Amino acid sequence: MKKKSMLLVGVLILTIIFSLVGCGAESAGSTTVTTTKTYKKSFKKEGAIKKQTLYNKNGVKIVATDLSYDSYQAVLNLKVFNNTNKKISVIAQSMMYAVNGINNYVVPEGYFNCEVPAKKTKSDVMRFTYSNLLAYGINQISTIQTGFDISDKNYTIHDKTGILTIKTDVDKDGSDGDWYETMTNAGFDKKYGLSVTYKTDEELYKSNNIRILSEIYATNKDKERTLFLEVENKNKELVYGRIGNIKINGVKIGDDNWDTVCITPNKRAILTIGVDNLIEYNEDDLKTLKKSAKDFKKINTIDFKFSVLNDSFDDIADPANMSVKLK
Repeated sequence: MKKKSMLLVGVLILTIIFSLVGCGAESAGSTTVTTTKTYKKSFKKEGAIKKQTLYNKNGVKIVATDLSYDSYQAVLNLKVFNNTNKKISVIAQSMMYAVNGINNYVVPEGYFNCEVPAKKTKSDVMRFTYSNLLAYGINQISTIQTGFDISDKNYTIHDKTGILTIKTDVDKDGSDGDWYETMTNAGFDKKYGLSVTYKTDEELYKSNNIRILSEIYATNKDKERTLFLEVENKNKELVYGRIGNIKINGVKIGDDNWDTVCITPNKRAILTIGVDNLIEYNEDDLKTLKKSAKDFKKINTIDFKFSVLNDSFDDIADPANMSVKLK
């Protein structure tokens, strides 16, 4: 069996998004992505922050000094003060603790890994690309959300900061984002080779303040097929959305946990089923069923189990069996 990719949502979303919107025209004050004559999104490089302490506990202090903008990304400048007697690592957006968000959305960006010697201070940055944010319908930053995992080599120091929020001086004024509207705009299909063959913004799931708001099935220019699910969390605590027990055209492929994403309070996130990735990863199991990729050239239905878990990875509701009929 081939090794499963560990990047999951980040790879699948960004493979499509960056291939679509990586060619925006630039100006001194904004980065613009143009898809058709009737669709244009510009990123406004205007939001600023005040210098502020995000975390100060157990001898470690993290300060956000400013938010700057270069030609293709927003850069959050951070300073880490290590007053302990040990070298520490301060990490954000790791596999085990990924809570970064911009405005309304959890985003798979802003990876941060800063190693600071004992009794020293070090500066580093967190980056968010305009092209990715524009694909979520975000054209200006009003809120940055993050969280850090802090540890030394032997884990005698190990803390998590919890969710930290940084507000800019920008009023929301429509910049919160609309991923569904952006990804289903006809300009994406025409200019960047994305073929959206199924889309709906009818709710697929609603329970315990969790909703699946929209679903999109699309093929990118490399012929990679993906089902996207836009999930919203209206709880006061973070939850994890999980997809597993997937059936393609009625054939079970994979196990109980194909994709899991953290959804922080009052945010939205994107869960994915990368159909071709799923088939390739499970090709040995499919052989026992006398099936191969050729049997899935045409996809009519995708069934899966959707689970919602708390931060201890315990179910907070009964898992629900879902079915998306593409034809």
